[in-house]
Amino acid sequence: MKTHTHRFKWLFAVALSCALLLPRAGVAATVTHVSDPVVPCNGYLEIYGTGFGATPGTLTIGDVPAPVAKWSDVEIVGYVPQGTPSGPSQVQVTADSSVSDPFDIEIAPCGAPDGRLVWRQRFDALYAYAKPVTGPDGTIYVLDDRYRLYALTPEGAVKWIVDGTPFIDAPPDVPVLGNTSVDVGPDGIIYSGQRWYVSAINPDGTLRWRFDLPADQHSYIVYDTKVGPDGNIYVAASHTLAAGYGVYSLRPDGSLRWNVSHVYDRTTRKQIEIVFGPGPRGPQLYFSANQNSYAIALADGEIIFNNLLQVTGFAAVSSVDDTVHSSNYAYGPNGSIEWQSPIFLNGAMSMDVDGVHYATTSMVTPRIVALNPNGSVRYETPLDLPTGTSPDTTTVTPDGSLLLVDDLAHRLLALQSANGSEDFRIELGREAVSETYPEGFGQYWLRRPAFSADESMAYYLAALNTQGLVRERTFLYGIALGASTEPPPPPPPPPPPPVEDLSMTVSNIALSDRVRRNRITVAARMRIVDEQDNEVADAVVSATWVLPDGSTVSAVSSTNNKGEVRVQISGGPGEYTFTVNDVNKDGYVLDPANSVLTASIIVSD
Repeated sequence: MKTHTHRFKWLFAVALSCALLLPRAGVAATVTHVSDPVVPCNGYLEIYGTGFGATPGTLTIGDVPAPVAKWSDVEIVGYVPQGTPSGPSQVQVTADSSVSDPFDIEIAPCGAPDGRLVWRQRFDALYAYAKPVTGPDGTIYVLDDRYRLYALTPEGAVKWIVDGTPFIDAPPDVPVLGNTSVDVGPDGIIYSGQRWYVSAINPDGTLRWRFDLPADQHSYIVYDTKVGPDGNIYVAASHTLAAGYGVYSLRPDGSLRWNVSHVYDRTTRKQIEIVFGPGPRGPQLYFSANQNSYAIALADGEIIFNNLLQVTGFAAVSSVDDTVHSSNYAYGPNGSIEWQSPIFLNGAMSMDVDGVHYATTSMVTPRIVALNPNGSVRYETPLDLPTGTSPDTTTVTPDGSLLLVDDLAHRLLALQSANGSEDFRIELGREAVSETYPEGFGQYWLRRPAFSADESMAYYLAALNTQGLVRERTFLYGIALGASTEPPPPPPPPPPPPVEDLSMTVSNIALSDRVRRNRITVAARMRIVDEQDNEVADAVVSATWVLPDGSTVSAVSSTNNKGEVRVQISGGPGEYTFTVNDVNKDGYVLDPANSVLTASIIVSD
């Protein structure tokens, strides 16, 4: 057990870095293609090529250093920095002493909200079971299954990424994938509970301190990390094979206060959280996992009570009578059963400031149930869900007006807390649709949401059920809770007079090559003109390269004010073929019969 302060070596890799790197002999950095030539506003981008090196260098998008989530010799995963102008842009990689040629991409404009889905951000992760949290400045924090901590703006742009994966002291046979948790203190310090350690991170992404667990007491699952009402940090973890550190508390400087060692049974993490409330010896925390349920004094870790067999997960403490609630029970601070729900509730519950207890049941038909502070039924309202659907977690919004209910699948219902009637719903679409998988893959909700400081937004995590067939991905959604962001439809305009589109042609395609330091770059230059041979500016050219190895790469770019456009590609020696697939601009139509649409060049090394 040891605590590392900021005076010691920072053992995390902060992805948003412009550090100078020592030169190395090797392949020059070359970008060959990207995951999508048109990148979403503030969006996710995969960059492929060679010579990037194993040590992270610098990725720039539009000449601005970009946050990086993954770096290998042949692939980089990065994010468009917030504020990057839409339109033509370039990607460039600095790897050790090598700088790649700029690679052309297009940045899509930030679009209008899709109803209540204001934005979404993608993560290169199987899941992110840590509940998202928000800092005092509105920054959103997400911790994924590969121990990467993301800081996002309220608009969904990634500010920085801290990657803890390379510095995990795990045995070779222990998988890196992990269950983690994160919380933020009132001073903006982020606390990340992970299997091997707890770290405190400053709001700029630098390490404040790290507390390492003893080598023989590493956690199996970290259920929750919370900053307590006393300012100390509390962590609850499970250890299925041997007694581990269990529930433990750290001071704000990272030193250990106490720990309660125990073997916890593994259970669904989604419903497991630490909650705080008053007790017979002052403030205490509540935590439960399967048949192990505890109330522990914050002062010294004394167990006030444990092993309440009916508890599947404490979720809230009532501000009315100090009782602590699971889905079907209310307990006194000393562990006495105060009441049991008259209706069996199998969804995770939530509670409002008036002590009203909300949870769902899927018995017979899906329903939302509200219980008064004394356990009597306030209302019981059917949910408009298919028969057999299991509504899962209920979360009361901060203002108490709505109940957010997810169904372990792609639906999210927003219900009026007054009577359980539906206010709105969100159904996530399927992802990764392709010729191989025409139906795509469904998404499912992960944890309870975080909320913005003004209570107007909920931030929900969802993962893609790919079954390992396509690249894994997790999403964070920004969801508007107030009036719908979708504007009412405008009145239909009068029909415009018919306008005949102007004809435009591709007047020529000129291919050129350049070989420098054994790296081949081929460029295609062309000019788009109208019927009068006038240049056509801002026309979007969609094209395809066929490389010497037979692979194809799509390219999209726009003409400048001279009607000219340049598209380049990098690769090996051999024949390159460039083909214009389409040219688009409002008011114009491409005349393919009078256009030059393809050209080839043979390049030797």
